[in-house]
Amino acid sequence: MKTNNLFGKVTAFVAIAMVGLVVSCKDNERLNSTDASNAASESLTDSYYEDSDDISLAATDAATAPARAETDDRLTCATITKETGAIDIDFGTTGCTDPRGNIRIGIIHITYSGTPGAAEFTVTETFDGYSINGIKLEGTRSIVRQATDLANTIIHNISLTDGKATWPDASYATRNAQFTRTVNTSDVTVTLTGSASGVNRNGKSYTMDITKALVYKGSCAVTTKIYMAVEGTRLYTNTSTGKTLTIDYGSGDCDRTISITVGRISFNYTVNK
Repeated sequence: MKTNNLFGKVTAFVAIAMVGLVVSCKDNERLNSTDASNAASESLTDSYYEDSDDISLAATDAATAPARAETDDRLTCATITKETGAIDIDFGTTGCTDPRGNIRIGIIHITYSGTPGAAEFTVTETFDGYSINGIKLEGTRSIVRQATDLANTIIHNISLTDGKATWPDASYATRNAQFTRTVNTSDVTVTLTGSASGVNRNGKSYTMDITKALVYKGSCAVTTKIYMAVEGTRLYTNTSTGKTLTIDYGSGDCDRTISITVGRISFNYTVNK
């Protein structure tokens, strides 16, 4: 695992990119290593919570539709315990490595209510010592199915309350969020819209708004090893200074590259685990 590389590379690259460019810029138009690390943390945290949703929905589908086999390869080394209205996904204490190389530890607790496949069917996740690739997740995640007449389409409203992501160096970011998640079941493509707010790893409050729907492709997760957006944009704002970052995920290519823009300056960065 190379989580610490996430910010070492940012510092070096941004220092080079900024030489001779930001001297004349206003503070809110400067791109620095803190901005880049915040953008990378936001992208990684989002991808890991989205991954937990995907796992929980897969496990719930298997539990509520007995004819459907549990085929998600992320669950192959987990112990799954089912009761009426509840599921525990236990990845153990020593590290459960999936075929994509992601390492999970701890438990995702799931409760569900309503009629499977119908509007208002609700899945709720909480976390017990759960981490992925060394980043610990906390909070309550609620996923509520919405009615739709669209073919091959499933829509969920998602809320995250008291979310917290903690890195191996003990730094952390908090997060509350509201999203709409739309799944195209014919090609396993997920789009996400909505917003979030919280406190970043530097202790500064922020807001995040998705300005162009984020797109996740199930096929890309196999090649990139991280279940993250490959298309769309979000606006990240430091509410204490008003400084804004635009994070662009590209046009759908299966990569982990994001483009971060502050003022007139843009910088490409690859988000690692």
